[in-house]
Amino acid sequence: PVVAGPASDRLASVVPAEIDGRPVTIETLDVADWIDLELGAVPDDPAVAAVQAAIETAGGDDAFAAVTLFVERGEGEYLSAEALALTGTSGADLLTLLEPALLLAWDEVTSMPEEIAGVPVHALRSDPMDLTVPPDAVLFATDTIVWYAWGDGPLFEAGLTAMAGVAGMPEPSPTPPPATALEAILRDADAGILDPVTALHYRYLAAFEEPGLPDPYAALPPAEEDATLIAELTLAAPDLPPEVMDLVAPVIVRPDDPRSVLSGGPTLEALALTGPGQGVGPRLAQSACRASGWTSVPSTVIPVRVWSRCEPGESGEVGVAQTLAMIEGLWGPMTTLMGTPIPDAGGKAEGGDPSIDVYLVSDCDPAVVRVVCLDGDDQAATRPSPPYSGGPAGTASAYVVLSQTTMASGSVAARAQVAHELMHVLQASHAFTARLHGATWHWFGEASAVWAEHHFVPESRRIRADRWLEAFQNRPFGLTSAILPDPYTAWTWPLFMEQEAGAAAIGAAWRAMEGATDWERLDQAIDSAVPYGGRFKDFAVRAWNQPLPRADGGDAVTPRFQQLDAGLPEIPPGTGRWSLTDAGAAKDADPPITFEERIPALGIRYRELTLTPEVRRLVVDGSGLRSGDDLDIEALVHVRDTGWERRSLDDGETTFCRDLPPDDLDRIILVLANHHPQREVAGALTVRPLAEPCDLWDATMTGVVRWDQFGLKGEARATFTGRWQPVDDGVTYCSDGCVAYVPVG
Repeated sequence: PVVAGPASDRLASVVPAEIDGRPVTIETLDVADWIDLELGAVPDDPAVAAVQAAIETAGGDDAFAAVTLFVERGEGEYLSAEALALTGTSGADLLTLLEPALLLAWDEVTSMPEEIAGVPVHALRSDPMDLTVPPDAVLFATDTIVWYAWGDGPLFEAGLTAMAGVAGMPEPSPTPPPATALEAILRDADAGILDPVTALHYRYLAAFEEPGLPDPYAALPPAEEDATLIAELTLAAPDLPPEVMDLVAPVIVRPDDPRSVLSGGPTLEALALTGPGQGVGPRLAQSACRASGWTSVPSTVIPVRVWSRCEPGESGEVGVAQTLAMIEGLWGPMTTLMGTPIPDAGGKAEGGDPSIDVYLVSDCDPAVVRVVCLDGDDQAATRPSPPYSGGPAGTASAYVVLSQTTMASGSVAARAQVAHELMHVLQASHAFTARLHGATWHWFGEASAVWAEHHFVPESRRIRADRWLEAFQNRPFGLTSAILPDPYTAWTWPLFMEQEAGAAAIGAAWRAMEGATDWERLDQAIDSAVPYGGRFKDFAVRAWNQPLPRADGGDAVTPRFQQLDAGLPEIPPGTGRWSLTDAGAAKDADPPITFEERIPALGIRYRELTLTPEVRRLVVDGSGLRSGDDLDIEALVHVRDTGWERRSLDDGETTFCRDLPPDDLDRIILVLANHHPQREVAGALTVRPLAEPCDLWDATMTGVVRWDQFGLKGEARATFTGRWQPVDDGVTYCSDGCVAYVPVG
């Protein structure tokens, strides 16, 4: 919608006629349109309703070849010009894309003038905006100050923002086509092309490579894994058409159901067993074999029942006994932390009572049955069971599937697997449905389950948790990544939570998830236990995981993970998140060392530099990293006389003067920590290792204070002799053009 009148005229007057030789044409949009998109932050004014009604009437579907934004900072002076290439984009989408460019430096709004053109200025928001740029946007942005004003007349009449189309801008890159059948199905389900049941049906056909998958999905390769398919099919079972239920039943019914691919082995009749317990061990003989060929033993102390096949020999007996013993030993401490699980529905399909059921199964052939088979070193799974509370904040009971062979061994690894799966059962009682999104699970489920192995089965640490630490250090992704094995490697955050606030912090995070409906709220719950904003930088420094000795015998990083687990290996970050640069001396005119960064949500980067003796001044500049308040920059510096120490750097420029003993560093590790759980930080970090030393002044300064009042008279004098450095912090210390110095050594 085009807004006519004085506002349009004023906007037109501040737009240049061309940019880089290309003519500019104005496409003026109502500012209220995108302000409304900005989380609804608009004043309570009758004019708003009228403007919004006009927008709805016009439809807001104007298309643009491109857009350039200008913000006036003084007469004829422009703070910035942002170019955003868009073709065939609706007005609403256009403005959504423009928001981040407009609001990149919202914190500077405190420096706005009190009025514009005689109209008082008011800030709609003074806190940083929670906005992201869609990945397909082509955006070139610099610092922006956004000012708004309203008063007499139309809303935002005096606003000094202009939007203009520039001919000849490049078209944005098209959205890449889906690479797998799963991606295509999810895309079409999100677009409403496929209803939820049909989408699940097609996902099953794609995952198990069954016939009947229609084009275009059949022409695409299957995904490596559809991690949430079994859980989603189980939840949707009451709504599945009979023909679809018959198709998927083998992978979603419990193992003791003859239809299950995990049922395995002959039936009771085939075993020629005429009475309970024939051919099995004495404990299993206490419970009659069902017609399906399965039997079970309940615990006498906790609400758990373990199931096994009625097979000849005592392997089932041993597996059941070992499993019960392991669960009974873990139940008390784990439920103290997490609370007791939701009992299952107790119907015939759920084992006949409300106990949590555990099934010991034989291995199956992964080549025949994809996804559901238990194979490799981690032969275990937890699956949802009624009752379901329903809705996006749904909870569930659960049952567990374990390898009979592994459980019969009674090994440390077996006990760790039991702790891992029991943790999943307990998680489902706090949050289940909200953890499912886009065929992936929220990262904290697996992260806290691996942590449970480490915490509750400490003897398993060296063979279980350590492998995930090594993977964590060598992968470039953030904690929130759903790409396997990243949710398992993210167990280091619960480890950090335990070290900072005790093991109870993990239980508190899960309790705070109750009622959460999406991943954003799940992350808010985790943040409530140990905040990302205040502590993720400490986690990033601690995850360097290498000794950094000080001259006094201490360590620059305190505490270290090894103070919680003395045996945790000191595995350093790998090339996925670390780089090493040998920095020689450069001249002021030389280009800086530039690190182009894309740091994922809750991600870390380490940029290590070694300095030659010829480098006398080191300038680190993080202002090119567009992060709002999301990025923390910590420096681990090795000072020649005092060893390692940690320093916090500003987002702007930080200068180290090597002629000063405290700054005489020969090695620096820049730790870039993105503490936001949903969005990445991108941009350039620059480092200038310069031969020219800092501008220092060796002098003596004396300050005198005299007083004479209330009958008291006196004088105080302080003298400092040493080295001084000019300070350039934007503060005016005196009006006569003086230079301010600070003592530095």
